[in-house]
Amino acid sequence: MTYIVDDGYVIIQYMYKSKKLTFIRYFYELIDIINHMSSKLDEYLARIDRLPTWGLSYALLWALGIGYFATLYDAVSNLGYALPFIPFINTIQASIIVSVGLAGYIIGSIGFGIASDRIGRRLVLITTFALLGIGSLGMGLATNYLMLFIFRVLEGIGIGAGLNLAMVYIAEFSPSMKRGKYANWIFISGWTAVGIGTVVAAFIVTISPTLGWRIIFLLPAVLAIITTVILAISSPESVRILVKKGRIQDVEKIVNRMEEVSMKRAKIQSLPQPKIVHYQEVPSYSQLKILGESKYLKRLISLTIFWFFIYFIQYTSTGLGPTFVKVVVGFTPAQYAEYIRLSGFAAIGATIISFILLGIVEKTDRRLLTQIGGIDS
Repeated sequence: MTYIVDDGYVIIQYMYKSKKLTFIRYFYELIDIINHMSSKLDEYLARIDRLPTWGLSYALLWALGIGYFATLYDAVSNLGYALPFIPFINTIQASIIVSVGLAGYIIGSIGFGIASDRIGRRLVLITTFALLGIGSLGMGLATNYLMLFIFRVLEGIGIGAGLNLAMVYIAEFSPSMKRGKYANWIFISGWTAVGIGTVVAAFIVTISPTLGWRIIFLLPAVLAIITTVILAISSPESVRILVKKGRIQDVEKIVNRMEEVSMKRAKIQSLPQPKIVHYQEVPSYSQLKILGESKYLKRLISLTIFWFFIYFIQYTSTGLGPTFVKVVVGFTPAQYAEYIRLSGFAAIGATIISFILLGIVEKTDRRLLTQIGGIDS
């Protein structure tokens, strides 16, 4: 009996050691795979950074530009001018519609941002503009307050996600020397909506007070749907996400194609050697923890305060300003129509400054530009 136990103990001990050694081997093999993937990602990023120009279809830039126009148009231009003309809501309900849209921004920005890191940029970006289109369409066809409320939440989620993800997507596929330029092209399309889009919205609601508010909601719905379709047809998945999922062959095809297209557009026969920079990947569980470090915490607090007051002023003036003036000031219908049109023209400055920035964004410290913008605001 003792021998059997001893023999059994030996067998168990041997099996334990075998499993332990196998686990250790697999552990180190996993580490090697992770290091290899990280090295491949650094290589692909360096190959994209050295490109002389945009390496994907220009249809993507146009689509994201159109989508960003719809996003900022919905965020700033149309809502404030539509609310005073919607017959089935009162002043308190109008303020709630503005507020729930902003709540949707938070859900879209944070929730869809996390989803894009885990699921992938492409699917989440397509879903973002689909939600924006559905939300805008629903608001334009709304017949009661509840319907308007629900679709404003959906639209807000799409706006919040779109404001972030469109820029992230552009940045990930832009060469380093042109990243600011391409990002600013998208930025320009958005602030064209803030300027010119506001003027268009102001004239539509004053020309047709009964149907105008519906029209200015339906316009961005069409634009968002166009963006959704083009992205579904033409957009590749993010290189970062594909490498993370181990789809190296797919990444190789995308980057090779980008190099071919970029060289053809720049009319060159070869590209410089990529300058590979090895980045240390931060585990997902510690990404928020990093923000608690002193140098990042100061920036986080500063930007939070900055954007809080930007949005506070913006949505108080543009979102509720026209409703407030209609209820409190007591303009005649003709005076109120003139006020709406003049306030629409006031937003043109946003479009003008965005075009000015296009010429200086790559030559000026962006921190300085942000500070000047904050002071001016």
